[in-house]
Amino acid sequence: MIKGHLELALLRILKDRELHGYAIVQMLNLSGDNVPSEGSVYPLLLKLEKNGYVFSHWQDGRKLYKMSKKGFGLFDQKLLEWRSFSSQFESFLVKGAT
Repeated sequence: MIKGHLELALLRILKDRELHGYAIVQMLNLSGDNVPSEGSVYPLLLKLEKNGYVFSHWQDGRKLYKMSKKGFGLFDQKLLEWRSFSSQFESFLVKGAT
């Protein structure tokens, strides 16, 4: 996981489904090396919830998270930022500093 892009990853996971925090952490673990800890994931989920990008409810003793309409907008914004960054960085890697 590239530092600073955990928010985009969390939003992507929640884009298609409602999940509890532990399942989100497990899905991030499948993404490869440099996996964020639960100590990074849960505070960010709370921040996203506080800002209205996700909402949660309790079911069977687990807190489930789901992306809100506002969260879909943030996901689109963060995805555009990621694509711009990755395109510029790829260009740099190919061409070098000019």
